[in-house]
Amino acid sequence: MDYDRELCIGCHRTLEEITHWINFSPEQKQTVLAQIEIRRAAMPAPN
Repeated sequence: MDYDRELCIGCHRTLEEITHWINFSPEQKQTVLAQIEIRRAAMPAPN
């Protein structure tokens, strides 16, 4: 967990997204998946 960014370093979702994923509509899931791609691209490469 990257607590500074409040994101899981494995899946790049927030705790809220992880917690509520099961209840998200397909449209909400697609929005989150699009955000994950943006987050992944913005994260620095691991050392």
